[in-house]
Amino acid sequence: RYGVDLVIGEETAEAAPDFALLELDQVRVKGKQEPVRIFTALGDRTIADSTEFMKVRLTHDALLTAYRNRDWPAAMAALETSLATACSSPAYTPRTFRIWRISSTSDLITTL
Repeated sequence: RYGVDLVIGEETAEAAPDFALLELDQVRVKGKQEPVRIFTALGDRTIADSTEFMKVRLTHDALLTAYRNRDWPAAMAALETSLATACSSPAYTPRTFRIWRISSTSDLITTL
Protein backbone atom coordinates (compact mmCIF):
# COMPACT_ATOMS: atom_id res chain seq x y z
CA ARG A 1 0.00 0.00 0.00
CA TYR A 2 2.83 2.46 0.73
CA GLY A 3 5.35 1.41 -1.89
CA VAL A 4 8.16 0.86 0.60
CA ASP A 5 10.06 -2.21 1.74
CA LEU A 6 9.84 -1.50 5.46
CA VAL A 7 7.03 -0.18 7.65
CA ILE A 8 7.63 0.29 11.37
CA GLY A 9 5.47 1.52 14.21
CA GLU A 10 5.89 4.59 16.34
CA GLU A 11 7.54 2.79 19.26
CA THR A 12 10.13 1.20 16.99
CA ALA A 13 10.79 4.55 15.33
CA GLU A 14 11.36 6.17 18.73
CA ALA A 15 13.85 3.40 19.57
CA ALA A 16 15.77 4.02 16.33
CA PRO A 17 16.82 7.70 16.47
CA ASP A 18 19.94 7.08 14.37
CA PHE A 19 18.01 6.12 11.26
CA ALA A 20 16.63 8.30 8.46
CA LEU A 21 12.91 7.84 9.10
CA LEU A 22 9.90 9.35 7.37
CA GLU A 23 6.36 9.19 8.65
CA LEU A 24 4.03 7.42 6.22
CA ASP A 25 0.61 7.57 7.79
CA GLN A 26 -1.53 7.25 10.87
CA VAL A 27 -3.38 3.94 11.18
CA ARG A 28 -5.93 2.52 13.53
CA VAL A 29 -4.70 -0.45 15.49
CA LYS A 30 -6.95 -2.99 17.17
CA GLY A 31 -7.04 -2.37 20.92
CA LYS A 32 -5.94 1.29 20.73
CA GLN A 33 -8.19 4.33 20.87
CA GLU A 34 -5.91 6.71 18.97
CA PRO A 35 -4.28 6.19 15.56
CA VAL A 36 -0.66 5.07 15.58
CA ARG A 37 1.95 6.70 13.34
CA ILE A 38 3.88 4.44 10.99
CA PHE A 39 7.25 5.15 9.39
CA THR A 40 9.71 3.88 6.83
CA ALA A 41 13.49 3.93 7.02
CA LEU A 42 15.52 5.37 4.14
CA GLY A 43 18.91 4.63 5.61
CA ASP A 44 21.29 4.77 8.51
CA ARG A 45 22.91 7.68 10.38
CA THR A 46 24.92 8.69 7.30
CA ILE A 47 21.70 9.33 5.38
CA ALA A 48 19.94 10.84 8.41
CA ASP A 49 22.72 13.41 8.84
CA SER A 50 22.86 14.38 5.18
CA THR A 51 21.66 17.76 3.98
CA GLU A 52 19.62 16.04 1.28
CA PHE A 53 17.68 13.96 3.79
CA MET A 54 17.04 16.96 6.01
CA LYS A 55 15.47 18.74 3.01
CA VAL A 56 13.46 15.63 2.18
CA ARG A 57 12.17 15.31 5.73
CA LEU A 58 11.13 18.97 5.89
CA THR A 59 9.22 18.88 2.61
CA HIS A 60 7.67 15.50 3.40
CA ASP A 61 6.53 16.68 6.85
CA ALA A 62 5.05 19.84 5.32
CA LEU A 63 3.08 17.68 2.90
CA LEU A 64 1.70 15.49 5.69
CA THR A 65 0.82 18.50 7.84
CA ALA A 66 -1.01 20.30 5.04
CA TYR A 67 -2.87 17.11 4.08
CA ARG A 68 -3.97 16.44 7.65
CA ASN A 69 -5.07 20.05 8.08
CA ARG A 70 -7.03 19.87 4.81
CA ASP A 71 -5.09 22.88 3.58
CA TRP A 72 -5.27 21.89 -0.07
CA PRO A 73 -3.30 24.84 -1.57
CA ALA A 74 -0.48 24.21 0.92
CA ALA A 75 -0.70 20.48 0.22
CA MET A 76 -0.36 21.14 -3.51
CA ALA A 77 2.66 23.39 -2.95
CA ALA A 78 4.25 20.86 -0.59
CA LEU A 79 3.61 18.07 -3.09
CA GLU A 80 5.35 20.00 -5.84
CA THR A 81 8.29 20.73 -3.54
CA SER A 82 8.42 17.09 -2.45
CA LEU A 83 8.51 15.88 -6.04
CA ALA A 84 11.29 18.36 -6.88
CA THR A 85 13.20 17.19 -3.81
CA ALA A 86 12.65 13.57 -4.84
CA CYS A 87 14.26 14.26 -8.19
CA SER A 88 17.38 15.70 -6.55
CA SER A 89 17.79 13.19 -3.74
CA PRO A 90 18.86 9.57 -4.27
CA ALA A 91 17.43 8.66 -0.85
CA TYR A 92 13.91 9.75 -1.67
CA THR A 93 11.64 8.81 -4.51
CA PRO A 94 7.94 9.45 -5.11
CA ARG A 95 7.30 5.84 -4.10
CA THR A 96 8.77 6.57 -0.67
CA PHE A 97 5.50 8.19 0.31
CA ARG A 98 1.94 7.44 -0.67
CA ILE A 99 0.99 8.56 -4.14
CA TRP A 100 -0.79 11.86 -3.65
CA ARG A 101 -3.41 13.03 -6.09
CA ILE A 102 -4.66 16.59 -5.84
CA SER A 103 -7.46 17.85 -8.03
CA SER A 104 -7.13 21.59 -8.48
CA THR A 105 -10.61 21.79 -9.96
CA SER A 106 -12.36 20.36 -6.94
CA ASP A 107 -9.81 21.27 -4.27
CA LEU A 108 -9.71 17.68 -3.11
CA ILE A 109 -6.70 15.61 -2.18
CA THR A 110 -6.75 11.84 -2.00
CA THR A 111 -4.18 9.13 -1.47
CA LEU A 112 -3.78 5.87 -3.28
